Amino acid sequence: MVSSVVLLAAGAAAFTPAGWSQVKGPPAYAVYRPADAPRVELRLHVEPGDGGDIDAWFRRRIQRAPDATTLTSKPASEPAHRGVTSGMAMVKSDFGASLVITLACAGQDGRNRYAELLTAPSDPALKAHVGSATELIVYACFAPAASTAPAAKPTPTQAAAPPSASAVKDGDIEAVLYSWSQIYGIGGLQMNETTYLLLKDGSVRRDLPVERDFDAAASKAREAGQWGRWRKSGATYQLAFGGGAFETPPGALVRLPGRSGEALAGSYKTSSSYQIGGGAGAWSVRGVSFTADGRFSAFNTGGAGGSVGMGDSRVVANTVYDDEGSAGGVSGSNFGGGSSRRTPGGAADRQGTYRIDGYTLTLRYDSGRVERGFFYTDAARRSVFFRGADLMKN
Repeated sequence: MVSSVVLLAAGAAAFTPAGWSQVKGPPAYAVYRPADAPRVELRLHVEPGDGGDIDAWFRRRIQRAPDATTLTSKPASEPAHRGVTSGMAMVKSDFGASLVITLACAGQDGRNRYAELLTAPSDPALKAHVGSATELIVYACFAPAASTAPAAKPTPTQAAAPPSASAVKDGDIEAVLYSWSQIYGIGGLQMNETTYLLLKDGSVRRDLPVERDFDAAASKAREAGQWGRWRKSGATYQLAFGGGAFETPPGALVRLPGRSGEALAGSYKTSSSYQIGGGAGAWSVRGVSFTADGRFSAFNTGGAGGSVGMGDSRVVANTVYDDEGSAGGVSGSNFGGGSSRRTPGGAADRQGTYRIDGYTLTLRYDSGRVERGFFYTDAARRSVFFRGADLMKN
């Protein structure tokens, strides 16, 4: 029996696990294999996004079985949760029946990424390499980009590039909405969150961009499916996408720009977890701490685990990561092992000084790197938008 696990990278740069190497494969995707197990294969794909929502793209994508396999059951999919959608199906390959578990994510650059890992649960190769494969999957799908690939070291004099003349200004913004609802997914009851950028020209974008110097005209041309129209009914904003009717987003809350030079004090974070059938799951926590003297420190941690087989053939693998590195382990009825990895860089790449000015948050890292991102908060300063996520104060 062959087990096929299909996972979509969340825009993070992929890295090669220790003992694995890239081999020649079809031009449509990259292929990686461990040196001592040619039947174990990892495929990394990148596909252009169509500008539509990730759920619709995923429903179309899972109708195509992995190369050299045939779908033998109708794929089932779950709604997106925090930008991740999942599904499950059965396929038939040269090795027999296989279970395909799927995850999909859309990258910030508008492209969709996924990976396919094929191996045999009863094969000794699984016992030798499932730990490294799990580590790669965690980094590809759940870890932030800074943890998946070493960043180029900036010089101490590096500064943020000046905003483009076509970038959205604070004066162009009508409002920012944060919407939330609870949904039942593979992992049970979960919170589904969406942000909306409303511009004064009557247009609205689903998902607030991470980068502050955002060109709305270019995005409308490239990601038409992300854009719609808004109208106001009394004090309520209503949105319409794809020619549909105007609707009020569930749990909609208007978020506020910060004050110029405002200082925050406290730690803000968000967390997520996924259960993916077959005993597999993952969790992550990310956030930032601000001090009143203008300092910030970002943090990330998470992990994943899973098992295959039953009885004496059962194999359990797990991995955890934080800002300092990662560690993974694998065990079976008569074996065990593990590995660890240090993350390149250090605290200077995660902390520095901050400045708030309206919908803009400027981060100046101790390493010299400068970032300008979108920012919002609420009247009580219990929520902030940081690096693409709505974070709540601890």
